[in-house]
Amino acid sequence: MVKMTLSPAYAVEGTNQYTDLVFTATLVRAVDYNVTVYYRTIFDGSAVVTDLYRDYDGSFTILAGSTSATITLDTSYYDDVNERDETFTLELFNPTSGVTFQHNQPILRSPGIIQDDDGDPNLSFVVTDPIIEEGNSGERFAVFEVWLSRPASKDLTFDYTTVDGSALAGSDYVKTAGTLDFKTGQEVAYVRVAIKGDKLLEGSEDFSLQVVPPKGEGFSKTDSVGVARILDDDASNGPVVSIQDAYAIEGTNKYTPLRFTLVLSEAAEEDLSVYYRTNTSGTALDSDLYRASTGQVTFRAGQTSAEIELSTSYYDDVSEDDEVFFVELYNPSAGLELAGGVPVLSAAGYILDDDGTGSKAALAAAPVSIAENAADDSKTVSSVSIKLSRPLDAAQVFSVKAVNGTAFEGRDFKLLQDTVRFAPGQTEAGVKVKILGDFRQEKLETFELAFKHKFGADFSGSILNQTVSIVDTVAFTAGAESLRLTNFDDNVKTLGGGDEIFGLKGNDRIDGGSGRDILDGGAGNDILIGGGEADSLFGGKGNDILRGGKGGDKLYGDGGNDTADYTGASGPVRASLSKPGTNRGEASGDSYRGIENLTGSSNDDFLTGNGGNNVIKGGNGGDSISGAGGRDWLYGQKGHDKLFGGKGNDVLAGAEGNDRMTGNGGADTFIFDGGKDVILDFQDGVDTVRLDSDLWTGSYSVQRVIDRYGFDYGKEVALEFSGGNSLTFKGVAKLDTLVDNIEIV
Repeated sequence: MVKMTLSPAYAVEGTNQYTDLVFTATLVRAVDYNVTVYYRTIFDGSAVVTDLYRDYDGSFTILAGSTSATITLDTSYYDDVNERDETFTLELFNPTSGVTFQHNQPILRSPGIIQDDDGDPNLSFVVTDPIIEEGNSGERFAVFEVWLSRPASKDLTFDYTTVDGSALAGSDYVKTAGTLDFKTGQEVAYVRVAIKGDKLLEGSEDFSLQVVPPKGEGFSKTDSVGVARILDDDASNGPVVSIQDAYAIEGTNKYTPLRFTLVLSEAAEEDLSVYYRTNTSGTALDSDLYRASTGQVTFRAGQTSAEIELSTSYYDDVSEDDEVFFVELYNPSAGLELAGGVPVLSAAGYILDDDGTGSKAALAAAPVSIAENAADDSKTVSSVSIKLSRPLDAAQVFSVKAVNGTAFEGRDFKLLQDTVRFAPGQTEAGVKVKILGDFRQEKLETFELAFKHKFGADFSGSILNQTVSIVDTVAFTAGAESLRLTNFDDNVKTLGGGDEIFGLKGNDRIDGGSGRDILDGGAGNDILIGGGEADSLFGGKGNDILRGGKGGDKLYGDGGNDTADYTGASGPVRASLSKPGTNRGEASGDSYRGIENLTGSSNDDFLTGNGGNNVIKGGNGGDSISGAGGRDWLYGQKGHDKLFGGKGNDVLAGAEGNDRMTGNGGADTFIFDGGKDVILDFQDGVDTVRLDSDLWTGSYSVQRVIDRYGFDYGKEVALEFSGGNSLTFKGVAKLDTLVDNIEIV
């Protein structure tokens, strides 16, 4: 995969002329095919669509052998208002196969900055909104970029802190706070926040980074809060779709577009689709839209993003509060799951008023669905997202109380807080609730969160109750069960006994609990969890994940590309696909059929493949991973790992930690993206090293990387990057021999 970056664009606003805003998309190295990428403008900052010549969307192509292309947008023709520098976002999506975005994000964003020329003060800054796939364990990072609207005229210090939204510090991300220092002439600084992966069924979640400028410097706070979106990837073993809210200024002699962005957790391998419909149960009416709408969205094979474009009504000159309506996703095609595993997934469309004076901000958010916790789950806390339609300069505090519907407080849920606060510039916050699981089989239950403004200047807008739905899980007894599930995506956990569960079609998650279980996923990409005794797990067709747990289990993947997964093992695991008789720990006694891949635990594991093409992931411990024969992909993940490629042309990636990698013959590829790794048997002219371009700042050639970061120690050479990251080549005597063996991605 080749990485792409996107530079921001600056332009002075137009006064009797259109001014160019030029964004540059850059590949870290040239490729021998044309690269096409789609783009769209997102008005999520202080700029509105009328600040540009038009709302833009389209595509651009980087020709084979080239490394960059430009996207040129125009400002509006005339702006003589004395105002702050304004910002919007250009978003890239759906690149040609083989290209990925900086920081491995599913979409790539960069700010457009329109500089005011009509007087002072005009300084502003913008905090970007990263999007991250959650992952199942370990940590990923949300990288916030803080851009000044003009280069710093002197040294400046900003404070920052993370703020909970629907994502919670501790369980979803690592709370982070500190200071950012801008030197004279500097335009951008970065804040990295660690994301914690899990395997919970939950919707996509958000948290914020609040950045506070130095006092007395005249900075606007309008764009001072960035929002990180953590995409759910646990509702299915395949792609999971999330949807983002949309914003538009109401129409006055024109239709204004409302773009709802849909993002997949992974690229589709085949065409996938989902239906949508508008719901005007908020404060907006059908007449506030060009028309109510229903339809179907399709993701073509290889794509990760699509959009639903609606329009406001043509003319609205009434001075009123911002209004909100909802778009609902439902009935996804086979192989696609809605985030959180829910039957209906909603997003809010905000129509922002531009008539009259005073604050127009409304407090409202899309309805939320939460899967019921397991009955013995006393720890899981959910955070319900609530939003302001636009940022405000003053902090706002609202009281919150629960309103019973078909769900009752104390029986079905518990409200964990009675106030919610928005910092200046913050538009999203969260309300903590605990969903109380039970063994009853119930219909969909709902309750509401009601809000009342307590204090904070500039707020006089409408307040909409937030609707929360509890999605029931299948009920079981403590005895043996025999059950055929549905042809849809099922999620079940039994209570005990020797259960026999058949998943049929769909992407199912079946947890047998304690007892000697027989679990059959059937067709689809399934997750089967055996529990504490000797279980028999049959994946069936599709790419399945089989977790036997304790006891000697049968893990039979059969059709598809299947994985024996020991993620939850309480101690070290020794697992061999070729010699299962040598297994130890929770893998002891396990037998395999049709298993291609292995995933280790959080302990120090020994994992070995077979003669096929295996994907082996170590997990979080210090692991020893051997590929045996075939073309294997070995991932150390967290911990200090040892990777042995075996025969064949293998791919070895140590990932986090200080890893030692041995190719053992064949034309092997070593991937380095951080840590202190060592390659023990690098073969000049045979093996390849792929360096992650995030290890440095700027666009470097291979020769420049070697010249800048290379060190010769006699019988070995090393590339030593900032942050303590280094890659050592044992037995390589000269740095220059690496030039033709390194790729930058």
